[in-house]
Amino acid sequence: MKKLLLCSICVTSLNSFAAPMPVPTQPLSIVPLSQINMPAQFKKEFDKNLLSESKNGFIESDESKYVKFFLNLPKTAPKEMLDFRGADVTDTHLKKTSKEINLAFKINWNEPKNIIGYAAINGYNNGWTGLRTFFTDPTLGVCSYSYLDFVSSQGAAILPKEYTEYLVNKKPSNKTITGSYAGGFIYTVNWYTAKSANTLECANMKFDKSLLDNVILMANKIDK
Repeated sequence: MKKLLLCSICVTSLNSFAAPMPVPTQPLSIVPLSQINMPAQFKKEFDKNLLSESKNGFIESDESKYVKFFLNLPKTAPKEMLDFRGADVTDTHLKKTSKEINLAFKINWNEPKNIIGYAAINGYNNGWTGLRTFFTDPTLGVCSYSYLDFVSSQGAAILPKEYTEYLVNKKPSNKTITGSYAGGFIYTVNWYTAKSANTLECANMKFDKSLLDNVILMANKIDK
């Protein structure tokens, strides 16, 4: 069975669900929310997040550990890359170059500047089916771009029509800001094609809606 991804306004990163949902007949589907059989707990969380976003301008959640992970990465990455240099193909620690990761696909993108490192993500099928690239940006903070290949992973995505926009080169997309004033914020843009799911996340301690606009601009530059 294909891996099913439900991607909506309340999801800040790619998530898979084992609960009953429509089985996709194609890699990318955009359907009315009413046709997506969400588990009750997820529906409750979905409604809670919509209310939080409407009230605050962001989805309130404790992202402090995740934000800290991002912001500390420029300091911690060099040691991690040195310690795990030359590890076997199953290793998912940071690498200095993407060539050190055995990928099951070829990625066509415009690589950002100020790269920190690369990491394998998702599953392994004659090569890793996903790649995550970490980098810094003077305005956005510390960011990561994740590419999940639908062909090698046999993945698929279902997007709720009501919350799907076309933000990145006219491709189906959604965006979120999650976090808190105390713990910092994650600015996220997801976009999809028939071949891939893409996520750009940037961590920043301050809340500023214009940062999300800049993340969208960055996504448009990265996407090809």
